[in-house]
Amino acid sequence: MIFGIDNGLSGAVVQLSDCDGCAPIAATLMPCMKVVGHNEIDGRALAQWVRDAAGTAKERVIVAIEECPEHAKQKSIMRSMAMSYGIIVGSIRALCPHFLIVRVRSGNAKDSWQREMLGIITGDTKGKAKEVAEHIWPGHHWHKTKAGSEAMRDAALIAEFVRREIHQKK
Repeated sequence: MIFGIDNGLSGAVVQLSDCDGCAPIAATLMPCMKVVGHNEIDGRALAQWVRDAAGTAKERVIVAIEECPEHAKQKSIMRSMAMSYGIIVGSIRALCPHFLIVRVRSGNAKDSWQREMLGIITGDTKGKAKEVAEHIWPGHHWHKTKAGSEAMRDAALIAEFVRREIHQKK
């Protein structure tokens, strides 16, 4: 089983099985909390959700986490993504030490999930992600809000990217 995590305060987590084309098993928006007047990822709640969703899985559990990009338009965005990434990795390592963490690159990198899954890295990436996700999981209902659906689709595509990489290596 594979969990895809779209890094960020408005991100999401999606659980996929190891089978090709199977609908996502479970999904949640990124749990956040207020810390000194600012939003921050609630690492404990996130790791607990992943652990509970995995249950007593007998197979290997992979957690695919979108890395912080190398560049951003604003320092504050880079800072937030880097802090979020650290919280996610630290929380999963602490509460789920037997899960395999896979770091997934985003953006312009030659091996980024966006380049591989969407075929584009600039422009309407959210629109392209919607198109690709609807092709892979036709009729799947993501979330009641547009932003929630976008985050869940990205998380699912991150997990699917890793699932395909694993199956190519077999």
